[in-house]
Amino acid sequence: MAQNGCTVPPARQPLSLLLAEDDDTVRAFLKHILENNGYRVTEACDGKEALSIVVRNSPPIDVVLTDMMMPELTGWELAQRLRELRSNLPVLFMTGYAESAILRANVPDTDLLLQKPFRPDELLKRLQQVLEGNFPG
Repeated sequence: MAQNGCTVPPARQPLSLLLAEDDDTVRAFLKHILENNGYRVTEACDGKEALSIVVRNSPPIDVVLTDMMMPELTGWELAQRLRELRSNLPVLFMTGYAESAILRANVPDTDLLLQKPFRPDELLKRLQQVLEGNFPG
């Protein structure tokens, strides 16, 4: 059952989410929120590790949540490479950088970019929108 009044997305259960975040504390917090709301979370500490997980297809991934600024590969570079492998894989970006206007230039729809800090309900709502196909494709 979902917590904090948030609902689990209406797709098949459980959804497999790849969480790419280089900050251990933030990653652990997000994993807790997501697992408590019905997602099966696979963690990656940077873009390179995230890409490797998708290439291996183990586990199969339904959606990606990635930080924009990470070592090895940025979130944007990760998304570009993922689109080469699986053009239909939904990606939601997040950033804590104030210069998000620069980052937004790389994201075709600002609904695909969450500005940190964000509330858990904002994250869950945005993920649901992305999974339902309410994003440019």
